[in-house]
Amino acid sequence: MKMTPYGDGAFEIAFDFIDHTLVIDMSDGRRRTIALVPRAVADFYGEFLCVLDDLQIEVGGHELRSPHGEGLTL
Repeated sequence: MKMTPYGDGAFEIAFDFIDHTLVIDMSDGRRRTIALVPRAVADFYGEFLCVLDDLQIEVGGHELRSPHGEGLTL
């Protein structure tokens, strides 16, 4: 995979299906992993966002429109 430029460095996010982890590598040598274990998607997503925050990778939300007119920001 190829690193994605971000700020003064870069990062890469990859699934490791041998070790059952999601791996986030930073160009400065930092690495975080998230275990791929049975759990709710919301729990995984929450941990993923916490790890990104710890690595100071900001993600923007976007609004999804439902057919009923209400918006949901992710």
